[in-house]
Amino acid sequence: MKDRGVKLRTIIACLAVTLFVSGCGGTGGRDGREGHDHNGAEHAHAGKTETEGWRDNDLDELRAAIDHSVETVAPEGQIDGGKAAVIVCENGCMLFKNHLFEDYRKNWSGISGVTTAGEKVSHRIGVEPELEQLQVHEFGPVSGGNGYVACRYVFEDGKPSEYWFYELDGEFQKVRTVQARLGGEVIFEHVMGDAKGNFHAVFWREDDRHAYVVISPNGEKAFEADLGEGPGEIRLRAFGGGRVAACDVTSVNGHAAEQRLYEADLANKTLREMPLTEEDAVSERLQQAMFAATPVDDDVIAWCDLTGVCFYDLRSKRLRVAYEWSKHEIEPYVIYEFAVNNDGSVGLAYTDSHGLYYLLLKPKE
Repeated sequence: MKDRGVKLRTIIACLAVTLFVSGCGGTGGRDGREGHDHNGAEHAHAGKTETEGWRDNDLDELRAAIDHSVETVAPEGQIDGGKAAVIVCENGCMLFKNHLFEDYRKNWSGISGVTTAGEKVSHRIGVEPELEQLQVHEFGPVSGGNGYVACRYVFEDGKPSEYWFYELDGEFQKVRTVQARLGGEVIFEHVMGDAKGNFHAVFWREDDRHAYVVISPNGEKAFEADLGEGPGEIRLRAFGGGRVAACDVTSVNGHAAEQRLYEADLANKTLREMPLTEEDAVSERLQQAMFAATPVDDDVIAWCDLTGVCFYDLRSKRLRVAYEWSKHEIEPYVIYEFAVNNDGSVGLAYTDSHGLYYLLLKPKE
């Protein structure tokens, strides 16, 4: 079993650099403490994959196919700062990082991670190679597909004045470019694409309220909703083979004490609140979630708690634990991202005392 240390909330330790990641979607871990110094920690394992002969046990409905560290290396001369984000999607687990330098013209954005085949990947994100600064500001997956979405701001007097969205394929090559026509000055917190070519984003408005916007494939603002104010965190969730939900989570002591799920009805220009549960026992369990509920489809939700990976059927009211941590010698402190893929597999990014790991769970054959 891995030698576990103290739970962390906003620090991910990788082999060669510690990345500060703000609001990566996890709601917390086991003990409520806020930090841990991983410098010099020795990894229990760099990676375990079925393709290399490792095999998880068959004690649960799901079995791990990959349990692999996700690493990045700080380039020489890099200075502190720059956005970082953990992404779990149909392709695997990716760590997005903006690398900053004293000369801003040298700034660039990169991806490093592990694919669902257990292969390590590392790429620079070059959406506009002719520009002076090779950097994008936001990065996320395309729901239900193997592509990605990037967003770049053009600044004027220190404020964003133009918003450019890019769809990338699974090899991080640019497929199309869209200039979003938005009023006002916003900095997105999270972006995601859907199966119809729309771009979804959440941000803080100038009046300190959460907002959710959908940009059409031609760059028009197709939808905008006010998600209210308060301490909650808004994240986008991929589900249903190409749909996108907005998850509003308020955490207390490292757990998802309150959460709501929404889906934009673009035809009627309304925001639909998605059901969670009316059962007290399930509600109490959701309030202890390490990673808030995400929809699988219209009838099923999934989440991670201290026991393991849980699924709940809203129609049959059946709750099942598909993967129990203790049966597989896994004890995650923080779960930063979690997704149910089209093929029924489950991907998640978790941290322990050694760093960030990608866990891919597949249904038993």
